[in-house]
Amino acid sequence: MSISRTPPQWVSNRTVKLHRRLLVLPLLGLLLFGVWSYGSYRFNQHIGIPKYYWWASIRLDRDPLNQHPAAIPSCNPGDTDCWEPTSVWVDPGSLAKVLMTSAFPAFLLGRTLAHAIGQLGISEVTTFMISVPILMFAWYYFLSWLGFGIIARLRRRRRARTAH
Repeated sequence: MSISRTPPQWVSNRTVKLHRRLLVLPLLGLLLFGVWSYGSYRFNQHIGIPKYYWWASIRLDRDPLNQHPAAIPSCNPGDTDCWEPTSVWVDPGSLAKVLMTSAFPAFLLGRTLAHAIGQLGISEVTTFMISVPILMFAWYYFLSWLGFGIIARLRRRRRARTAH
């Protein structure tokens, strides 16, 4: 008794190249997000306000329900040299503006998700830093897929015109 096996379906070289091209924009977006996140981390270390974390111009609350006030030191009422600003002016820079504009749906959804989960007491920083890269990757992959689909459709039309 012999068992017949069907040979595996081979993927064309053209398909592999397309999938590689589809990953360029999402990976570039993740790289820019990582670079800017490092810059934001350095900025937050410099300003030294432990309650909030600024990613570009987005303010994220580390302890949204104030469940751990002892973990986040603040000024004592008797201290004369201690102060906490009510707001901080942050100029995100051109790189962050381009990134936030090009991935606006991902940032909007990530910020909304971070705020909503923050109402449950979970740090907005953690939620933002986990959700935004995933959402950005999906958004940029969608844009790449859409762009290559439009290009392929235009090429097919051009070939059809020249064939007739």
